[in-house]
Amino acid sequence: MSRDVVLDVDTGADDALALLYALRCADLRVRAVTCVAGNVGLDRVVRNTTAVVGALRSRVPVAAGTGRPLLTERREFTRVHGDDGMVGVVPPGEPCSLEGGHAVELLRETILGAPDPVTVVALAPLTNLALLARTYPEVVPRVAELRLMGGSIGPGNVTPVAEFNVWSDPEAAAVVLAAGWPVSMYGMDVFYRPALDSSGVAALRGSADVAGRLAGEILHNLAVNGPSGRAYLGDAGLVASLGVDAVTWTELPVTVDTRPGLTRGMTVADRRGPDHEIDAREAWSPVRVATEVDAAALVSRYTQVLVRH
Repeated sequence: MSRDVVLDVDTGADDALALLYALRCADLRVRAVTCVAGNVGLDRVVRNTTAVVGALRSRVPVAAGTGRPLLTERREFTRVHGDDGMVGVVPPGEPCSLEGGHAVELLRETILGAPDPVTVVALAPLTNLALLARTYPEVVPRVAELRLMGGSIGPGNVTPVAEFNVWSDPEAAAVVLAAGWPVSMYGMDVFYRPALDSSGVAALRGSADVAGRLAGEILHNLAVNGPSGRAYLGDAGLVASLGVDAVTWTELPVTVDTRPGLTRGMTVADRRGPDHEIDAREAWSPVRVATEVDAAALVSRYTQVLVRH
């Protein structure tokens, strides 16, 4: 059964891999793509996103959104993806056109105009979605699921306890978790597990489809430039999880630490179980947290969609 999805991205090599899969997967109908500042600035995010969508000659509408967090200044994190965000990979062809309106307006129109509830896939800081939930709360019941790459109930990646997307705008993340839509959090606990070996990357690079070849080049460069030498699916693993039963989800109360200090941006999960009463002073939200993944199944699903001969 096909699923209507919208993607909120800060493209980036990792989000490019996710976009390539989503736009080629027959089980997903991508209704819109919205951009927000993240690993790179908004102008570069828009440039990368329209280049990826244009390379596939897709007609999906793309809109630019917010260029900074709700309350603080934006901080870049280009260590892995480079200054261009794309590890040096340049998609072929002409970029697609950009919608004239703001991303929040495109999200509202798309979600309310869809015949069935939409799955929102959030692969970036959550500023656009916080503004959507606050400005147009009538959208929330029309979201079947908000599946986000972000957070961690273990170690972080930009601080010992905080993951980049949530750390970039903790106030927005707190708004999004409390908005009332069903939230599934695919965080750092599982993010690095699905990875391709050299033969998998070579198969993508040799694909007859431009989407596969682009994914292969990005993964090759990520492996060459990354600290571990592995070709991680990253955000694309979350998108691939929409089409295969490969994730163990555990429902937990989660809150976001928005206070200044070392733990700012931490997603705090209460894992003590129902016998313990959670602190009512905190804004806890029920969240399905990815605690285990079948990494091989996610890699297999990804390559099945993008490797064509």
